[in-house]
Amino acid sequence: MSKTDDGSDPPKRVSFLRALTSDYKAYASLIGLLIYGVVRVAYDAFYARLGIFPEAVGLSETTILGRAVLYLALTVAVTTLFVGLWLIAVGALLERRRQTRRDDASWTRRLFLVTFSLPLVAFGLVAAGSHLRSALNENHLAYYCFQRCKFSALKPSEVDALRGLAQRLGAEHPNYRFVDVGPEWIVVIPIALILTAAVLGLALSRRPSWTSERRLPLIVLAPLAFAAFMAGVFAPHLIAAANDVSSESAFIYAHPEFVRWSVFVLIFAALLAALLVILDRLAGGEPRRSPWMIAALIIVLPVLLGFFAPNVALFIQEEGADAVAAAALLWAALFAVSFWVWPNLREGNMQPSAALAIVLAVIVSLTLYLAWERGINLAKKAAMGDQILVRRFSLLTVRSSVVCLEPSTKGTSLQLSGRPYVYLGEAGGTLVLYDFLTDLARDVPEAFPVRAPASNIVVRIAHYNPHTLARWDCAPNS
Repeated sequence: MSKTDDGSDPPKRVSFLRALTSDYKAYASLIGLLIYGVVRVAYDAFYARLGIFPEAVGLSETTILGRAVLYLALTVAVTTLFVGLWLIAVGALLERRRQTRRDDASWTRRLFLVTFSLPLVAFGLVAAGSHLRSALNENHLAYYCFQRCKFSALKPSEVDALRGLAQRLGAEHPNYRFVDVGPEWIVVIPIALILTAAVLGLALSRRPSWTSERRLPLIVLAPLAFAAFMAGVFAPHLIAAANDVSSESAFIYAHPEFVRWSVFVLIFAALLAALLVILDRLAGGEPRRSPWMIAALIIVLPVLLGFFAPNVALFIQEEGADAVAAAALLWAALFAVSFWVWPNLREGNMQPSAALAIVLAVIVSLTLYLAWERGINLAKKAAMGDQILVRRFSLLTVRSSVVCLEPSTKGTSLQLSGRPYVYLGEAGGTLVLYDFLTDLARDVPEAFPVRAPASNIVVRIAHYNPHTLARWDCAPNS
């Protein structure tokens, strides 16, 4: 075993899994407590907006805790899978470069050219389809609050109608807001930022100081990270535009999913190419042991969420600037904490510090805040009469279905009116409903829960009627 410069033995290397399992109970307890808090806060936010408690629909502390354990196992499994694949693939590539004689200038230039060219291919793919190009030209990205805030693409007629509605009813409904952000071609902002990072990289890598000054790769990293965040934010709108393409004989029109996944692969590959150059400069002699490996994974995390779980990015936008800022701060805090946790966890010398405690407190606070916002976001949809379907592996397994109530015995009547209600659940023989029609008639959000005995009542799905304000009715022929 070789000695260090002062004659002492070098520190013993510890694998990541061994370091993690050496104190797995502490880490599992912390993560489990956070996930339980996220689940509990989100449930409380959802049901509190609707005027009830989670226990009213059978969600006891034991049930919530059991679901939190499931989410903990799922989180650990998914995180291990992604981190492991990232370390194996990227780490192996960088280590191979260190073992072979390399031409830094040529390798750097080729990867930055890849970063420059792939976004242009993605842009061309979108612009090639006349229907998709027409949709992006005609639609506008708008943020509006009419009983519920949304950030979505609107046609010019819808933009004019909503803008006129906000102006006419401004005095009567001061909470109504409408902001026309601009044409939907604003989704090309991430592509413009990636191109900017590629041009910067090509220019700065020609300097003799590129191999000696760490600040030069960091200059390229800044617009690249911002591009990744913006790509995740705008991904749901590009997905929606691709899915709205009319089917034609051409392949690209008949397969809108091809546009979605092609754009994702091209954007992700462009980001990865530039990150490989930056990691090659910053990761040191042992890339897999460098915190920059995890920091780079966190940089592309918004892209993965935006394309694989677009509801996450969309609800953050719908909830407004506060939620967007919170998501950006959480993303930055995770990036920062990777430089404390990763190397110290591997070396087994994790020590508490004031700075680490502050960053962890920020991460926990922002996570709980976004969990609350997610619960409120879903509750707003339920209060508007939207159906919320239970999704597998979803953090919030809440449900809201618009239903009609009928007596199980012919010739009898119910005390409740024959209008549609939002069904929230049942516990102890009591149906828990929500009177969304009364809520829609109010400008200021209020809660209108309804409880009814489940006996002698038949619950059926309401009839969808897009021609009415409520969009649902209890017509006899439904």
